[in-house]
Amino acid sequence: MNGRLPSCPLEVSEKTVALLAVTLFASFLIAAAMACASEPVIQTVIVEQETIIEVEKEVPVVETVVVDRVVEVPVLQTVEVEVPVLQTVVVEKEVVVEKEVLVEREVTVLVEKEVVVVQEPMLEATALPDPPQPTATAVVTTPTPELPTPTPVVATPTPMPPTATPIPPTPTPAVVKQSRIAFASDRDGDGEIYVMNADGTDIVRLTYNVANDTVPSWSPDGRRIAYMSDRDGDYEIYVMNADGTSVVQLTDNDGWDQSPSWSPDGRRIAFDAPSAGIYVVNADGSGGVGLTGNIAWDGHPSWSPDGGRIAFVSNRDADIEIFVMNADGSEVSQLTYNDARDLRPSWSPDGRRIAFYSNRDGDYEIYVMNADGSGVLQLTDNSVDDYYPDWSPDGRHIAFYSNRDGDYEIYVMNADGSGVLQLTDNDSHDFGPSWSP
Repeated sequence: MNGRLPSCPLEVSEKTVALLAVTLFASFLIAAAMACASEPVIQTVIVEQETIIEVEKEVPVVETVVVDRVVEVPVLQTVEVEVPVLQTVVVEKEVVVEKEVLVEREVTVLVEKEVVVVQEPMLEATALPDPPQPTATAVVTTPTPELPTPTPVVATPTPMPPTATPIPPTPTPAVVKQSRIAFASDRDGDGEIYVMNADGTDIVRLTYNVANDTVPSWSPDGRRIAYMSDRDGDYEIYVMNADGTSVVQLTDNDGWDQSPSWSPDGRRIAFDAPSAGIYVVNADGSGGVGLTGNIAWDGHPSWSPDGGRIAFVSNRDADIEIFVMNADGSEVSQLTYNDARDLRPSWSPDGRRIAFYSNRDGDYEIYVMNADGSGVLQLTDNSVDDYYPDWSPDGRHIAFYSNRDGDYEIYVMNADGSGVLQLTDNDSHDFGPSWSP
């Protein structure tokens, strides 16, 4: 994957093409009406999605006016989208409409002396879930300063019996509105961080820049959000307050730093550097130390709720599997074994289960397993891709994102895979959900 987040190329939809065609046709009709002065307009212009304009009365020309300023054509309502203009227009006469213009979804049209329209550029997608695929020549960097606080020695966890059955999920009540979910979206043209209630209401934008901000991760106290951004030219780890203020850059190097995960005590942040493995820094960016280092790619760290272990993914066995290690990098154990890609592990709040996504059935689906790798259970099953599971604080729900409606949106489901609810719905891509504490 070349150390970069995968891309979600956007395509011009049929709806957009239809809108442009109808708009061009409407422009020609208006120009003809102006040229013919008082000739009656008998053409009805119907825009199925954006506007329906019907003019059934003669349009007399009052006087010749050269428009050298912005003129607003009043309408009954204002919609949230602008009508693209596909033709350069020089307005030489003022047109007075004596009959009320009826529109289904109305729009304010700005006409200047000369209107030049530039076609909206395609947006570069900011994130896809597939991890970077390093080459065999990846260089392992030497870890820099040790953490100022000693890393506790963590006893190796006692594995559960390989024949253990999946832990049954707890019955699910309604989603608590007070919970929040942070996520990334390219709805403004590039990746930004947003936050919303856990029922999808009250969406608030937190970051504002021309770079890509993505993969948010809440601090355990809910007061800060770590994320990755390429605002300095490559991806680095940043932290901001939960309202988007007080942004602090934690890492600064020539490589990519991505996928931040907080320790349960809020003192440290794990992340991955595709060419060097899993790293941990203090929450202020100091004391960086490497936990893994090999020619394989190690990524997607996820700290266990007790702080003693870190789950991560690696392609050290030729495909991508899920591993777990002590928080100091010792005692690495492999949890999954198959020929597919198992990605983005996420611990349940009680530390007994790990959710992840995998393409083992041909496309990406959400799975859950016991913390020792046993009892794998598939939660989603459809012909599209479901990515990036993240548990609710009470362990009863899992948020994820999916392209099941044609673009990427945020969804939530019960911990057993039932009761799927779509939280976002727009023509852009919403991805990377992170549930607040």
